Amino acid sequence: MINNADLKELTIKELLDGKDRYVIPIYQRNYAWEEKEIEQLLQDIIDYIPKENNETANNYYIGTLIINEETVNNNALYETIDGQQRMTTLSILTSVLKHKLKDTTISLDWYKNINLEFYSRRQSTETLEAVFQNYFNNNHIYNDGIKNGYDLIHKHLDNKLREAKISIETFSNFLYSKVKIIRVQVPLKTDLNHYFEIMNTRGEQLEKHEVLKAALLSIYNEIEDENEKKKYFAVFNLIWETVSDMDYYMQYRFHPDLREGLFGKEWNKIQVTNHNELFQFLDKKSNNIDDKKLTIDDIISSEFTFEKPNDIIDESDRFHTVINFPNFLLQVLRIQLKSKEIALDDKKLLTIFKDEIKKSNNKLEFVNNFIFNLFKARFLFDKYVIKREYTSKGEQWSLRTLKHYKNSQANFVNTFGTEEDWDNETVVMLLSMFHVSTPTMIYKHWVNSALFYLNENYSFDSEIDLSDYIIYLETFAKDLLIHRFLNNDPIDYFDLIYNKADLDLTDRKLDYDEPKLKYGAIENNLVFNFLDYVLWKKDYVEGLDFNFTFRSSVEHFYPQNPIGGLPLKNQSILHSFGNLCLISHSKNSKLNNHLPSAKKDYYSKIETDGKTDSIKQHIMMFDYDVNSWNENSIKDHEVKMIDEINDFIKTYNHE
Repeated sequence: MINNADLKELTIKELLDGKDRYVIPIYQRNYAWEEKEIEQLLQDIIDYIPKENNETANNYYIGTLIINEETVNNNALYETIDGQQRMTTLSILTSVLKHKLKDTTISLDWYKNINLEFYSRRQSTETLEAVFQNYFNNNHIYNDGIKNGYDLIHKHLDNKLREAKISIETFSNFLYSKVKIIRVQVPLKTDLNHYFEIMNTRGEQLEKHEVLKAALLSIYNEIEDENEKKKYFAVFNLIWETVSDMDYYMQYRFHPDLREGLFGKEWNKIQVTNHNELFQFLDKKSNNIDDKKLTIDDIISSEFTFEKPNDIIDESDRFHTVINFPNFLLQVLRIQLKSKEIALDDKKLLTIFKDEIKKSNNKLEFVNNFIFNLFKARFLFDKYVIKREYTSKGEQWSLRTLKHYKNSQANFVNTFGTEEDWDNETVVMLLSMFHVSTPTMIYKHWVNSALFYLNENYSFDSEIDLSDYIIYLETFAKDLLIHRFLNNDPIDYFDLIYNKADLDLTDRKLDYDEPKLKYGAIENNLVFNFLDYVLWKKDYVEGLDFNFTFRSSVEHFYPQNPIGGLPLKNQSILHSFGNLCLISHSKNSKLNNHLPSAKKDYYSKIETDGKTDSIKQHIMMFDYDVNSWNENSIKDHEVKMIDEINDFIKTYNHE
């Protein structure tokens, strides 16, 4: 049993200052954090930094580090059992900060070396050392995961600090004095094999959304009639449990006897328009309401609900959602209240709902409206927002709706048009463009934008219009590019969605030497993805097979440190948009310092099926003579690409 003596509270400075040594054992997986996890860690820390000068900074507990103490050559060595991904990321982050803070009043002189190494993984340890030195030898092979983490921290840290209006000095002071980790020593002589077995099979703690469910249900205690109260409990519980299973289409989670009444004969159109209609219909259909007195615990355990359908198709492995349930709850609440105070941050899920309930004049009305809006938004989400679909033919982004036929069979069909005419494709491309540009849940503003539009425009008598939906999504993408990511005075996401009519959104043309289109200044990958969408829609490269994927690495087509060539003298040209493209980290790490001719040769061999990760990169490789890719080529390409963006903004100015 672990007791208090086995727990130690450490600041991040105390964790990393070198007084203790940590090692990652061979049985642990390689460092695997990618953009989503790294961006979230940075955001979590920033969120807890006081925004007012007179506000006291509270400690932020970043998690636990479970270790097993060993003695090697009479020195204590801590074998990291759980928490190595966080520990490694903090080590990389501190190495980055050490070099960024050189010209400031803050010093990290206490960080004299990285106190973390890997058993039997020399390449990983050497990569950490290169990160610490801020120097990578072009002729040396490094661990891709750790190098990618280093690149991603460089990419996101400055942008996030600028967005939050927090200095790097303030961030560093908070990180090393107020961010803390709990180090847990497993008891001596612990059977580690048995310990891992327990770790992998232990039950999870009650999640925040489950606590929220109980809090919302408790509001029904205001209803004095016990039988009426039980009915409200049951309806709430059914909707909540049905909606929370995000990887299933909602219709299949309802009993077959309920589907036609809720969704029509084809199961793809909502038949109830408000909570009262929803409640009345489900109350009539329910055969489980009786005189049994129920507790909140009974409701949470899902024992009291309508009869479970016996014809559910196991589709959980077929469709994967783009957001989780806690994020979806916040998306719906923001749409219901149209409040800027509602952040899409599930760390604050309970606090946000608690504050909004407290402000509500009618708590019963609040929770009834929310449960209906949850039902409606989930239907719209399933039908009009992409999922990742996995079939025997592979995986793809898809936009499908469930359709029921007269012979009692149901199938998934394209939301717009038929399987043959591909009316769906443009919407799929737009939504997947947004999704891969912002991997972190807290930045899923595009989902909020889409759901807001759908909620405002969905009619119970007609479908969402395809052309209007495309126009709305294209306009939102254009607004993000022009009025946020490439603007010195960026407009808030919320205002671009909810207060657009009150804003002056006069479009501007991008300059050929746009300062925010330089390497290191590009705030969001949507800048590259938007251009690829423009080129795809225009069919700029006829017959090219392109789909949006998670690409996080900005590559210099002509490298900064070329192998077999001379560096470009003009650094402004080197780092300009005309010499940059967005590709996957794995491909960038292989070809980072190779000349354009070598890159073209590599891609020519692997893209024999006409597919490409980047239309912009494809144009650079095949529309120019890569053997003479120089400053003139870069300038010419940049002018052409910016012209394409400007023409799109002008042509598709849907205001």
